[in-house]
Formats: sequence, C-alpha cells, structure tokens
Amino acid sequence: MSFILEAVGHIIRRNMEDPKDREEYWDAHIDNVDSKRKKVKEAINQPVKPFGFWNSAPANAKYNTNLDPGINTLPGRAKTIDD
Repeated sequence: MSFILEAVGHIIRRNMEDPKDREEYWDAHIDNVDSKRKKVKEAINQPVKPFGFWNSAPANAKYNTNLDPGINTLPGRAKTIDD
C-alpha cells in the first residue's frame, strides 16, 4: 500500500510547478506590465490636438455655418431645438 502512496505522491510532485519558476515568471510578467503601463501613461499625458486647434477655421466651420441664417433656414435642413 505504501508503494501506491509513494507512486501517487511522486506523480503529483512531478506534475507540480517549481515555486522558483513560478515566481520568476510572475516577476517578469509584472515588470513587463509595469513597463507597458508607464508607456501608456506617458502617451496619455501628451495632447491629442495641438494648441489652438479648436480655434481654427476647419474646426469651427460647422458652428459658423449653423449661425448663418441664410443657410440655417434652407429647405431640408433639420430644425433646431430652439425653433
């Protein structure tokens, strides 16, 4: 009976991970994730649009078009909520 217990114990120990390998793997994984996190955080801190972009003519074209009463009242244009 002890032979069976020893054999089963050996099989279980053989199939288990080595704790050192597991720790090394997860340490490397955490370092990799942390380096990616730093890169993403630096990228998030960068502005998406240059300074003054929203004051440029192309960015304000639709707003200025909607202010023009001649264009705003053309047939086929959607009525605004304010009307």
